[in-house]
Amino acid sequence: MPTSAPSPAGRAPSWTPPDRWQDARERLRADLAELPDPALRTEDPVPARPVRSQALAELTARVRAETEDRFLSRAAASA
Repeated sequence: MPTSAPSPAGRAPSWTPPDRWQDARERLRADLAELPDPALRTEDPVPARPVRSQALAELTARVRAETEDRFLSRAAASA
């Protein structure tokens, strides 16, 4: 029995089957292995600092520039 209707040609499926719980468990183990020991403590844990990747920095800059351009063009059009 299919889990979803076929997608129109040229389009990605709109639904994907859920992960197996075993896959989620493995991802959790991998994620926990990346955390520093102080973040893993059950008493007085220290939050892990997120790492800002180059890809995230570039995406942030691009979205900020596009948003500012859109805002400025609307402001100029209404002036």
